[in-house]
Amino acid sequence: MIKREKTRKTLLHSTKLLKRITGQFRMFADIEVCDMEKSRFEFVMYKLAFGHLAYENNSINWDSEYKGRYVVIRKYV
Repeated sequence: MIKREKTRKTLLHSTKLLKRITGQFRMFADIEVCDMEKSRFEFVMYKLAFGHLAYENNSINWDSEYKGRYVVIRKYV
């Protein structure tokens, strides 16, 4: 059950999004795992990084030449 009201309403309204999200979960050795879409994950990480930079620098520069990378530091199996 989804506890956050706003999220629950959004998923009830957008069945396409709900199917996309629920389709990424599967069972593996009695453990529920999520197969994330790599491009979506990277996009979210970039948004978080830019938001953090904007907060720290008190400015937003969306046309920046900044290139980001991420590394998985711990992999759960």
